[in-house]
Amino acid sequence: MLKKMADASLLAVGNYLIRKANESPTPSVTPVTPALTSQPDPVAVPAVVAVPVVPVAQVVPEPVPVRPYRVHTDQERLLMAGETAFDNVMDMANKYPDAYGFQAGDFLSDAQLGEPMQIYTIEESARANYQSGQPVKPLLKPVKQWVFPVTMGDRFCCMVEVWQNGREYVPGKGNKSLAMAWAKIVQKWPAEDGYHPLLLVNADIPGYYFTVPELPQQNITDTIEMFYFHPRTSPADVILASWR
Repeated sequence: MLKKMADASLLAVGNYLIRKANESPTPSVTPVTPALTSQPDPVAVPAVVAVPVVPVAQVVPEPVPVRPYRVHTDQERLLMAGETAFDNVMDMANKYPDAYGFQAGDFLSDAQLGEPMQIYTIEESARANYQSGQPVKPLLKPVKQWVFPVTMGDRFCCMVEVWQNGREYVPGKGNKSLAMAWAKIVQKWPAEDGYHPLLLVNADIPGYYFTVPELPQQNITDTIEMFYFHPRTSPADVILASWR
């Protein structure tokens, strides 16, 4: 009987344990998500575009032509010196117009430079051997000196002078009195009547002389004579004798 009771107790204990085991909740298993390792963003690599190679033609620059040095003729240099003398005189005439033959009311911008006039002389040997009545014109020798008339319309205002020194042409000053005398000369002996007056100098005597070769009497006259009330020419032999 005791044995039956013990067996019954063991059986009861066993059933209890089994029942409790069945009643215990099953532990929930939370799935573990593996941690994602942080990876750097991929670097964007630009797409390589194939550029067609265009052949570049080599341009060889054309050689710059060497500008030839301009050699001015004697006549061109003479004219350039005359222009310079003219410009210098006009600068002064803006301050002192009367000293250069300009009058009240003249517009100096209207002034014109005329053609150069050659100056002549008679050499000492020709002067010493001169005979009265001998033609003067064949004895004339050009010197390295010129005058350019400066005009306002048909009026002579002054003369600008140019000298040659070696190969250089030197601009000179303005000469009002010579222009006044020349105006009287060409008025008295005009070209339309067949006269061609020429200007002369003597290196040892200041001033200018003139001759009118077409006159019957061979003549050489000081330009100062033209300022007299009744100007007249001087015999060539008288003047040449005074030059000796």
